[in-house]
Amino acid sequence: MEISDIFKDALKFPASNWKRFFILGIITLTGSLFAVSNVYFRSNPYTILMILPAYLLIFLEMGYTLRTIKVSINEEDELPAFNKWIRMFIDGLKVFLISLIYYIIPTLFLIAGMILAIDFSAITTGKIHYNFLNPLALIFLSIGSLLYVLLTFFFQIGLANMAYKEKLEAALSFGEIKRIIRDIGWKKYLVVFIILLIISGASSVFGYFLNQMPIYWLIVFSILISPYLALIRSRALGLVYKEAL
Repeated sequence: MEISDIFKDALKFPASNWKRFFILGIITLTGSLFAVSNVYFRSNPYTILMILPAYLLIFLEMGYTLRTIKVSINEEDELPAFNKWIRMFIDGLKVFLISLIYYIIPTLFLIAGMILAIDFSAITTGKIHYNFLNPLALIFLSIGSLLYVLLTFFFQIGLANMAYKEKLEAALSFGEIKRIIRDIGWKKYLVVFIILLIISGASSVFGYFLNQMPIYWLIVFSILISPYLALIRSRALGLVYKEAL
């Protein structure tokens, strides 16, 4: 399957079942609203009652995207059904756990870099100022960013491998993951990876700016844009993984 065909298919895939697409959008929106409520009412002692449902819905969303990768590998042409909710939640927990394992080290480097970039001499009225020209901060931030990109290169195929084999350890089998990438073709997968990275970056930028805008933009992003981009990524990943089978 050519790369252009993979993304043509992925772009159309979210429209294969509008009902299921909007269910995913409602789950994403509800989780976002609970998360936003937690930010605005952080001084409230009952904040925990808002953040727990947010994580519950985030795990369901993660589980659904894993299911989408699975049906794509199996060459199904319709969005997966919303059923077996407990299993979908557990799948989301698995995705979260694998993400934690992959990204804990680059995250620590990035946090250390941000701390080192703090300009303590310029702190006034409790506002934090950053000096990103600090050489040590730049080193830590650069290492963290490079590790993040490098690990994401393997994480995506690991995730698809876990979806296909339905085993947690399949996402951590680096020898097998390298073999799968070799079977796909390093050059081909690199191009797909870069496109997926751009889509993920666009989603993050959209989300950041829309969070600074009126609530109705957050609603539009959560119901339409965020699930659409997530489904494109999952579909493309499933289709490129299938190339190795």
